[in-house]
Amino acid sequence: MAQIEQTQEERTYIRRKMLALHTKDKIYATWKEAKRANRWDPDREFYLDPKGNMIVEPSSVEVETLIKSIAANEEQRERDAAKKAKEERLKSMKVDDGIIDTTKEMTAENLTKMAEKVLMAKELEVDSKSASESTSKVSKSGSNNESGKTDGANTESV
Repeated sequence: MAQIEQTQEERTYIRRKMLALHTKDKIYATWKEAKRANRWDPDREFYLDPKGNMIVEPSSVEVETLIKSIAANEEQRERDAAKKAKEERLKSMKVDDGIIDTTKEMTAENLTKMAEKVLMAKELEVDSKSASESTSKVSKSGSNNESGKTDGANTESV
């Protein structure tokens, strides 16, 4: 019997599809229980779960839509984890003022380390400047005049 090998992409899709099917089953079970308990909200025209959240009718939920949603959530978590790891790495590295230590031998390895320290210091400096600039932009653009409309004269473009 020939063994069929799957690519990583196919395995990922199958895993997401299984999660989507499980989610759809949970939606159906919750909807069925709410229908049985007669928790219909006439104002919103939806059934409600025990916590008061709206429950969509299971027939309106598409598996492919759930798969796309799961993929988007996973990608966002990966981006957040990478960003957090980078921030932790930057914080954990001891950054000097960029002063070259002349007591060390000027080997390629030592010069590379010194250059990395200088670049890390510069990167931290740029990150802190951009964060303070964006904060000031938000505070300036968020000011309202007496009528409640945003005052266009206060916003600046950089």
